[in-house]
Amino acid sequence: MAGGNHSGVTEFVLLGFTTMQELLFVVFFLVYITTLVGNLGMIVLIRIDPHLHAPMYFFLSHLSFLDVCYSTSITPRLLLGLLTEQKVISFHSCLTQLFFYLVFITTEAFFLAIMAYDRCVAIRWPLHYLAVVSRRVCVQLVVGSYVASSLNALVHTTALLQLSFCGPNVLKHFYCEIPPLLQLSCSDTWLNQVLMRKNTQAFTSTVLLGFSEDRGIQAVLFMVFLLIYVVTLLGNAGMITLIRLDSRLHTPMYFFLSCLSFLDICYSSSITARVLSDLPASQKVISHSACLAQFYFYAVFATTECYLLAAMAYDRYVAICSPLLYVFSMSSRVCALLVAGSYLVGVVNATIHTGFALRLSFCGSNLINHFYCDGPLLYAISCADPTINEMVMFLAVGFNLLVTSVTILASCTYILLTVLRMHTATGKRKAFSTCASHLAAVTLFYVSAASMYSRPSSRHSQDLDKMASVFYTMVTPMLNPFIYSLRNQEVKDALGKVLERKRVPDKQVS
Repeated sequence: MAGGNHSGVTEFVLLGFTTMQELLFVVFFLVYITTLVGNLGMIVLIRIDPHLHAPMYFFLSHLSFLDVCYSTSITPRLLLGLLTEQKVISFHSCLTQLFFYLVFITTEAFFLAIMAYDRCVAIRWPLHYLAVVSRRVCVQLVVGSYVASSLNALVHTTALLQLSFCGPNVLKHFYCEIPPLLQLSCSDTWLNQVLMRKNTQAFTSTVLLGFSEDRGIQAVLFMVFLLIYVVTLLGNAGMITLIRLDSRLHTPMYFFLSCLSFLDICYSSSITARVLSDLPASQKVISHSACLAQFYFYAVFATTECYLLAAMAYDRYVAICSPLLYVFSMSSRVCALLVAGSYLVGVVNATIHTGFALRLSFCGSNLINHFYCDGPLLYAISCADPTINEMVMFLAVGFNLLVTSVTILASCTYILLTVLRMHTATGKRKAFSTCASHLAAVTLFYVSAASMYSRPSSRHSQDLDKMASVFYTMVTPMLNPFIYSLRNQEVKDALGKVLERKRVPDKQVS
């Protein structure tokens, strides 16, 4: 069909909520009244009290006004639909609702960013606050937010006007939104999908096949993985607590170790918690958005762990090879920057992969023969050409592994050369013990990760990948606190000190 909305569809039916409509009407009506009263009350209070005539409350009053408009663009139509059997909305009313909804939701996002900037200036540069955030600047920020949001809404609404609707006119939602409208269109929606950064999948959920369909094997695996997860949580949380309690462990090395323990908890939780919930279930279904969210956070934590292990290797290099400069080279500011930088690289890497995953189309099988969502697994079931995604994955993972592994190997090489020149056996033993622990943790993580990402998705052995994945998503986070503590005398002494403190009060009570 030609461009433009040359269709016989002049109205849409909003399915909305199909059950408990009377109860939902009361709930949503109370929510709407509370929204109006609360936000209008905030605006009036800020207007009448001169003490609140400051930039912070100026933005807050505009946020309250925006929330009133934002809620009003959706809720009255919803309340009316709950009272009537025919939830019909005309095509032009639908686009009008969509336009104002986009304006208000985008403006709110800008406002929240502006308010964060306002608080940053107020706390960081209090003496320059009134000059930096003057009334003129505040007005410009508010007006600019509305202008940018209106342009954004206009672009999306204009793009929707180019679509044709010639099939069913039933929107499976309670208000007009872009994704439901795209599903109803009988014309090419590629431009709208590019604007929305949406995927054109034909299904909205994915089935994770997991390990086995045998209920007996699933029960055994559930107990094993539950034990691994509990040990991971207790071991890493215990390591963090021990480092916090003992002042002798307040050094850069243990700061990094506590950060690694926290990361391992997050890393393991992003995978293992889902596996444990899926094993007893007969249908291991995960929505497309939840699948991408799991992939995103898994990529963040895995990449961050690589760079954090490299930072820990560099810390040991400075401590052993340049001990006189250690306090200055590894100051608290440098340590914080290294950790923050590791997380930043992890977020950027995950954003790139997830962004490229959004370009894929899924129109065939939605079965993933694995226990969590990962890039190569999504590429394997895509009906679009995943070559670009595989190249990006190979280059990004290769670059991250190369940079971090070279840093670790170079640090350990310099440490080894320095240790060989030491004259005391105690110093050699302590340095070797530290490096051996770190190399053991690195080897476990890197070897299993490299086996997963060094091959194209078409050449993957699923059983081998599952075994490798269990190692670097579950086993490695569990073993890390034990690897670093069992070969570390300072950690053993700190643990003994804490246990002795606990025994002494017990004896005094008895």
